[in-house]
Amino acid sequence: GTREYRIKFIELLVTNKLTNYCQTTFNPVDPESNISYNNHVWGNDKFRPEINLENYFNQSSVPSSASAEFYKDDYNSTDFEVVLETLFDDPRNHLTEKVLRPIACGHPFILCATAHSLKYLRNYGFKTFDGIINEEYDNIEDPIKRLNAIVDCMKEITLWDPDTRYKKLLQAQEIANYNKKHFFSDNFINSVTNELRQNIAIGINELITTNTSSNFFNFRKYLVHYPLIKKLAYQIEDGNSAEIVKRALSYYK
Repeated sequence: GTREYRIKFIELLVTNKLTNYCQTTFNPVDPESNISYNNHVWGNDKFRPEINLENYFNQSSVPSSASAEFYKDDYNSTDFEVVLETLFDDPRNHLTEKVLRPIACGHPFILCATAHSLKYLRNYGFKTFDGIINEEYDNIEDPIKRLNAIVDCMKEITLWDPDTRYKKLLQAQEIANYNKKHFFSDNFINSVTNELRQNIAIGINELITTNTSSNFFNFRKYLVHYPLIKKLAYQIEDGNSAEIVKRALSYYK
């Protein structure tokens, strides 16, 4: 139910006459539940469409497991990927492989995600496209207003004159190339690896201080016998965190 916003996004493409500018397919039936969007029980009724969407798009046959895949022809034939992330109508920042796909492929993107997700992404050293496109949508808390702002950003792109389009796409590609280089750099790999180590320490510390149930003890046993987790944990250099992890993992030797 976290992806309901995508149905409203598809409708907005139709009502804003953007379908001819987009390379989009649509599956009216959820492949996992086998339920049509017309029979969906809406968690947020504001995302309920008012038109028959299947009349406007070719039907998608791509499984949900393909979210990390890409086809070079898609990128060669488009200027921006509109990334429809997992979470949108949610207070959390939670980015996935979906936004990392255009980054790794060196392609400009617009990000449909929770508020402040672009800011969150920039914290990892990536650049976004403010000044080339209007990224004010990232600061909008209300999900419906944010979704409409994203569509307005797309409409603005369609109105660029040829000279403006040429200059802006050059600038966008320069940023996309930087992001691709950063994605494959040691700096990025080290930053996310260190974050993983810190999160392991925080998680184990939370279990130690707040949970005395059998599930907690079973989880500690599991960690001890999982070599990769143990190896990462023992590489933590921070004194307090390292001591917490080593104490937790050595408990059931």
